[in-house]
Amino acid sequence: KVPNACAIAAVWYVAGAPDEETVLRISRAFCNFKDEGLLDSEWQSLAKYFKISMRKVSFEQMRLRKFIKQYPKGMYFVSTHDHLFVVDNGIIIDPRCARPPGLDRMIRWAWNATRA
Repeated sequence: KVPNACAIAAVWYVAGAPDEETVLRISRAFCNFKDEGLLDSEWQSLAKYFKISMRKVSFEQMRLRKFIKQYPKGMYFVSTHDHLFVVDNGIIIDPRCARPPGLDRMIRWAWNATRA
C-alpha cells in the first residue's frame, strides 16, 4: 500500500485501468509522484492522460451526505480538505480505505467525471 495515493486510486477507478500499479507507475513518471500525494492540477493531468473528462460542479459548501442526495446519478471525483475519492451513482468508492469517508465530511470541490 502506497501512502498518500488516494488520487491515484480515484483515477484508477474512474479510468477503469487494469490495475492500480499501472496508474502508480504512470503517476511516478508523468507527475513525479513520490508518495507525498498529488496536487489537484497533477491528478487532473493524470486523469486527462487516461482520457477522463471532467467538469467542475458548482455548489455551496456542503457535507458528503447532502452531496450524495443532491447528485445521486453520475460519477464524481470528490475532494475534502485532505482526501480525494469517487462517488459513483451515490456510492462512495475509496479503494484506499477500509471504511469510506464519513457522511459528515465537508466537501471542498467536486468534478463530474466521464470516461472517454
